[in-house]
Amino acid sequence: MCNQETEATSDGIQCFYYLGTRIKRVKNGKLMTYCSENGFDILLTIDKNLAFQQNLEKYPLTIVVFNTFTSKIDELLEFLPSFKMQLMHFERHKAYIIEK
Repeated sequence: MCNQETEATSDGIQCFYYLGTRIKRVKNGKLMTYCSENGFDILLTIDKNLAFQQNLEKYPLTIVVFNTFTSKIDELLEFLPSFKMQLMHFERHKAYIIEK
């Protein structure tokens, strides 16, 4: 698809993210299929419509939406404390909206 990076955090969470702009052309269903087939547990996004556009029962994923209108890293980092507090309570086939 496009360049990708992985990294592990100090608390044992493995992160996988895309670099570049080609990811913008990948449709959500194709991305969710890719994540499912490659053992992802969570698809983290800022796309508030994703959960309504896809059949979540079809994918063994948890969809997590950061409730923001920007993809600027400084803004996204503000969601991490709330995300980490809820992480162990997420269930597959469901979507969650995370506030700051």
